[in-house]
Amino acid sequence: MLKEANQLISEQDYASLMAKIGKFNRSYLKQNSIATDISNQCLIGLIKKNADAHDTMGYIEENYSGIVESYFSDLRTYSYRYSLSRTRHNEASEDIAQESIISLLKAENEIVYVKPWLRQVTTSLIMDYFKQLKKESQMVKALEAEFGYLDSLLKTSTPGDLSEELLNQVPEMATHPDYLTLKEMEGFPTLRDYAEAKEITYDAAKKKCQELRHNLRAFYLRMVNWEASPEILSFNEVRAVQKLIRQLIQHPQRGEKPVLRKNSSLMSREEIMKVFEGFETIEYWDIVQIGDKKYRLHIASRSEEKSILCSVVVVNISAKGRLMVESCKRNKLAAIFNIPQNVVIPKEKGKVNLSFEQIKALLGPENQINL
Repeated sequence: MLKEANQLISEQDYASLMAKIGKFNRSYLKQNSIATDISNQCLIGLIKKNADAHDTMGYIEENYSGIVESYFSDLRTYSYRYSLSRTRHNEASEDIAQESIISLLKAENEIVYVKPWLRQVTTSLIMDYFKQLKKESQMVKALEAEFGYLDSLLKTSTPGDLSEELLNQVPEMATHPDYLTLKEMEGFPTLRDYAEAKEITYDAAKKKCQELRHNLRAFYLRMVNWEASPEILSFNEVRAVQKLIRQLIQHPQRGEKPVLRKNSSLMSREEIMKVFEGFETIEYWDIVQIGDKKYRLHIASRSEEKSILCSVVVVNISAKGRLMVESCKRNKLAAIFNIPQNVVIPKEKGKVNLSFEQIKALLGPENQINL
């Protein structure tokens, strides 16, 4: 019997009311314990509203969804506050609370006590968070060490003075021809003495030293599984790729078919010309290794109308530094989005804190340029 302020609901009306709530619960909720909590919240709402027998059904129909949302919102707040007390990190606690509630909603086994269960799941996620922090810390240390190794290739006081840690990381470097040449250079009192012994100019010796260091750096990066960066190419390979890019765009600029001197292509000159039509200057290029000696070049430029043009070229680089173009295509630019001055897109950890719908709204027709 529900009673408040001398208003009575008959046992028959009460049974009908609970049947109505039970029907809603069975439609949306898996757990009996959660269904019981929701039923109690519905009854508490009726008492606070001082509902009588005539409007109880209408109240449940109008407010059931809001009661459920409020119930889970309270549970989420409970999980968030507990997580925050342990992690002291707002964003991490938000994520943990959200994941805890999702786990609750997806739980298949019966949950008798909701809050203790939720606390247990939250605790487990907090433990995972700290384990991940430890892994990230170890990763940062590894990256810092790797950066130090790379830096030593460029800042060594003498040509062959590479750190022992670097050689421990990649033992193959100790037998690399370029490393052995650097060690030979180190055997001379100065680089000038080396130049005189080899009967070359001092400038030629300096250039050779730079090339050897560049090649060792590229070799190191490939050995530690870097795949995307011009730095994975040897000195001569970089020059060859730069030369190819110039060949690909120079003739189309003048309305002529490209001429690939010392290089080759599986595509016709007409096809290449069509891909690079409108390219003026190279704004950006990058390279990704996709096979043993196969690479994908990304080339970006601006046309006379200042539109952004992008093309992708798949090339093979031979042992002699000759390039063969396997394929190339023009990428279609879907849109350009100019961020309004009053909109700030947070970039912490690479995450954008805007919903998909907000992004869609911002990327409206007025901000899109279709090519």
